[in-house]
Amino acid sequence: MIGPTEERPDSRPLPRASGGISFRGVSFGYGNECPVLHEISFEIEPRTRVGIAGASGAGKSTLISLLTRVCDPTEGRILLDGVDLREIRLEDLRRQFAVVPQDPVLLSASIAENIACARPEAGHRELVAATQAANAHESILRLPQGYDTRVGERGVPLSAGQRQRIAIARAFLKDSPVLVLDEPTGAVEAEAEAVILDAIRRLMRERTVILITHRASMLEGCTGLLVLDNGGVVTDTTRAPAVAGPPAGPAAARARRSSLTSHPAVHAWCQLYPRGEPRGITPLRVRRRKNKVYRLEGAGPAGTAVIAKRCRTADAAVERIVYEAILSRLTVRSLRYYGSLEEPEGEYCWLFQEEAAGVDYSNLLAEHRSQAARWLGLLHTGAADAAAEARLPDGGPERFRELLQAARELMRQHAGNPVLSTDDVIFIEGVQARLDDLADRWSQIEQICSGAPRTLVHGDFNGKNMRFSCANGATTVLVFDWEDAGWGVPAVDLAQLAVPSSKLSANPDIPTYWSTVRERWPEASREAWWRLADCGTVFRTLSALYWDTQNLAHDWAHAYVGGMQVYAAELDHALERLDRGRLRSPAGSAAVAP
Repeated sequence: MIGPTEERPDSRPLPRASGGISFRGVSFGYGNECPVLHEISFEIEPRTRVGIAGASGAGKSTLISLLTRVCDPTEGRILLDGVDLREIRLEDLRRQFAVVPQDPVLLSASIAENIACARPEAGHRELVAATQAANAHESILRLPQGYDTRVGERGVPLSAGQRQRIAIARAFLKDSPVLVLDEPTGAVEAEAEAVILDAIRRLMRERTVILITHRASMLEGCTGLLVLDNGGVVTDTTRAPAVAGPPAGPAAARARRSSLTSHPAVHAWCQLYPRGEPRGITPLRVRRRKNKVYRLEGAGPAGTAVIAKRCRTADAAVERIVYEAILSRLTVRSLRYYGSLEEPEGEYCWLFQEEAAGVDYSNLLAEHRSQAARWLGLLHTGAADAAAEARLPDGGPERFRELLQAARELMRQHAGNPVLSTDDVIFIEGVQARLDDLADRWSQIEQICSGAPRTLVHGDFNGKNMRFSCANGATTVLVFDWEDAGWGVPAVDLAQLAVPSSKLSANPDIPTYWSTVRERWPEASREAWWRLADCGTVFRTLSALYWDTQNLAHDWAHAYVGGMQVYAAELDHALERLDRGRLRSPAGSAAVAP
């Protein structure tokens, strides 16, 4: 028997992990029996996906029990972000992991209670948004009492696919940085598998993922693979193996240097800084249809890393204006900008900046949301004058009205794509009708925004573009990726989402923001900023819908409908809040003039 895991008296808190995992010489056994695991060592980098395979009894499930501290190793150490699991408070540790098992356990309670157990403090809107992300909302509404339907031992029987979607909804609601998938489609019926896989793909974004499966097709997106046999690792592709060989001589060093400088990012950097050749290069984000981002190791001052970003020249021009003409004149902390270099063809450009090293942002943490709001308030008030002279693109309602029109047109053009199911088409037509209605009353959105102050707008203010750096007891917010920046009312930066796991917005704390800006803009009430934030949520979801509707023309169109459902639900929530009174301008809550 294994006794309960004990928490050390001096255990430390852990708000939100980045998701780096290390097993170092880990062994485990039950009593005097033969060890289940012996000498297990591997590394998982944050926000990567690793598959774990092996026969039944090889030790896969025991690995997960050790990781979540259901039990502790008999030998060795397990680290999360470099900290031994036994040094972390148990409640904080287990909040870092969301587990989707092969056969989810349901409580003898309602559907809503079964999902809410993942995060009891969540509101109903957040719960519904999580089920929509898990492709479970429609099937729940078809049950006898909808979300109040009782399930479990004495409740309505659910299919394996329905139970699995409830488990996925729990994971969306919990929004942990590490996701464990244990044979997530192993027990579901064939007709439900595609829907579940669609939800799982969405759930895996921007998280560290550990995937236990026998199916080779599910391992295709993994960056590494561990194969276990008889309690040991027989295959490990999570890191490059060390290869013994003779020391590198001068010729090898010259060849290495020549190979490094031939990389386009290094070549562009060395044109700007001929004496700043990096020690190495690490790809951070390399996608065919999006920007490419690399880390140049040791290229910056005192051997620091430099971030190299390849983007369209027009986007680079916006970022260059923000760094050179605005941020450089403010007291608010910003990343150091090293310059840019346009490629000979002129379509793309390289940007170079300081690396934003620090802790990932979580909009589930009140402290993070308050710090983000204060930083945003200081930015908006400090940049208002400088941004007015900077000739930035429009960042106000007109930008998002154009995106609304473009999204409607794309839906009309591609709703007939044969890869879309009947349900997909019905949903798309419903969204199109809601956008038609929104377009008809767009003047009301413009009216709310008309009196608000104009300033620098980031345009993509969310967790993936932020880090928190802590030094000498002080916390600094670091924000990057300014290519969507503009000049306008700051509504989109203040957007408030019902479910944080959709990660469209940082959800900055509005009362903190109001207290930060009220000296500069004293006539604006807290209620006025809330109304502006609701408009910002409309803007943010329109942007997301526009980007996803561009995929409706392709063979993979169905995979994007699930994401569109999440965005449409957020849009509905925002419009509902506005309709409850915020489309009317209450006395005493008018925003200030610019």
